[in-house]
Amino acid sequence: MIADIALKRAYEPARPEVDGYRILVDRLWPRGVSKEKAALDEWDKATAPSLELRTWWGHDPARYADFAERYRAELDENPEVQHLVELVRGADGAVEPDADGACSRAGADGVESGAVRASGEPAPHARVTLVYGAKDAVFNHAHVLRNYLIETLVPKTHTILNSNGYEIATIPARVGRATDGEARAERATGAGAAGVAPATMGGTRQQQPQEQRSEEDQRKQQKQSPKAPDLTGLTLHRLTPDDAKQLQWVSARTFEDTFLLTSEPRDNDEFIAEAFTLEEITRQLRDERMLHFALVEDATGEIAAFTKLNLEGAQTEGGGSTLGPTGVDAHAEDASNADAARDAKNSAAHSAVDSPAHSTAIPQNSLEIHRLYVTSRFKRRGLGSYLMQLAHDTAREQGCGWLWLGVWQYNFAAQQFYAGWGFERFSEHTFVVGSDPQVDFLLKKRLA
Repeated sequence: MIADIALKRAYEPARPEVDGYRILVDRLWPRGVSKEKAALDEWDKATAPSLELRTWWGHDPARYADFAERYRAELDENPEVQHLVELVRGADGAVEPDADGACSRAGADGVESGAVRASGEPAPHARVTLVYGAKDAVFNHAHVLRNYLIETLVPKTHTILNSNGYEIATIPARVGRATDGEARAERATGAGAAGVAPATMGGTRQQQPQEQRSEEDQRKQQKQSPKAPDLTGLTLHRLTPDDAKQLQWVSARTFEDTFLLTSEPRDNDEFIAEAFTLEEITRQLRDERMLHFALVEDATGEIAAFTKLNLEGAQTEGGGSTLGPTGVDAHAEDASNADAARDAKNSAAHSAVDSPAHSTAIPQNSLEIHRLYVTSRFKRRGLGSYLMQLAHDTAREQGCGWLWLGVWQYNFAAQQFYAGWGFERFSEHTFVVGSDPQVDFLLKKRLA
């Protein structure tokens, strides 16, 4: 077990029943935030970036990948990070939410005087929220720190777990040098932290690798019908450019939650810095050929799940798109919360598509499911199936005869989910994450 590691800006209202154990990870106290409003359990200054590194970075998104690499190097040499590792590592007696969904919290008395540490070994928590003050919700050091902790505690193995503990793929063994995440895991093992992938994480049971499951188990899972959605407290919205900051945040965060452990840290950082700028998200929301829908929690305004549907002329394969090769990012609920392929990579290598007016591989008169995500707090409520049905309904309303999407070649659980909806493989393409070329299968479905 390791804790669910969340992120939250210090200026957002504290919600202890959702946030769990709140830790401020900035070196300086956020201006204008009172102790009462911050509602902290702990203030950890020691793991923040050095003054020299922070000054060099200047919160420039263009330097994010380099900053993240340098910050990770600082964390590698910082013994104080072990406190956070132990805090989120968990144990057999890990704290679970009570009947009201609240997590146990320690007092934060004296937080204004500096780093407040629990006496003795830190108690495990079901959720730990890293609190930060930066204005940019995507490009900040708290993201890097969160990813570092996950990479340290969950080494890459043949079976890949995402940051919420759901199995998403079983890939061939990597040959050659150990990955950064594996090297950190070895160091953590020497320091007493978990050195192998846990059997369970985030309160969710790890499934067996696909090829190890019995044929009977596979047949049973294939026969499962989509889960009836629980939309309690949620409302469906069509997103507009006014929602760009919130969509930027949730898009980058869910991508990290899904694919953090499938590529090298540097590659993931570069991808985030290129694909999830506010300018790019705003541009997509302004394009009437790109339809963005979200289920939003009524009480908080938080996006619980969202999808992006591309009409012809704005699709990532054929049809004149300038987004470059990509696929759908999908959380397949109750199919191991499987996730499929990738977001658009806005690099010079993919700034133009040399294709005819419409690729012969992509079905004519089609709708592309480009993104489909469910955020961690709202999983296992059937929201992925709800959004998939919405895609079907939208395609019919638009007069489309086909749906298509992309899925990572090793994401067997997602492929099974799409097969359950009647999608069939018809082609493939290469998708690049940083410097890592990956293969996505293209799937299509004819609408009745």
